[in-house]
Amino acid sequence: MTAQLSPCTEPAPAGSLLTARLPRFGRLAFDGAVVGLLDLLLLWQERAAQRHHLASLDDYRLHDVGLSRSDIQSEIRKPFWRG
Repeated sequence: MTAQLSPCTEPAPAGSLLTARLPRFGRLAFDGAVVGLLDLLLLWQERAAQRHHLASLDDYRLHDVGLSRSDIQSEIRKPFWRG
């Protein structure tokens, strides 16, 4: 007698039409991908905000942290997706 393995499906939460038909292990992979994508988008948003803030500092404040306008030019010119 051989046992057949089938994916276990659980009822999806209300409003979750996309994951309703995914087996449990497929839903975990999908959820992990969504979380990874959200983490990446938040990282990009944070980089953009930090570079914008750095660009908005006046020379006095830059000098206060030991930087000059020329020191920060390469950083503030980077696109948000570059670390």
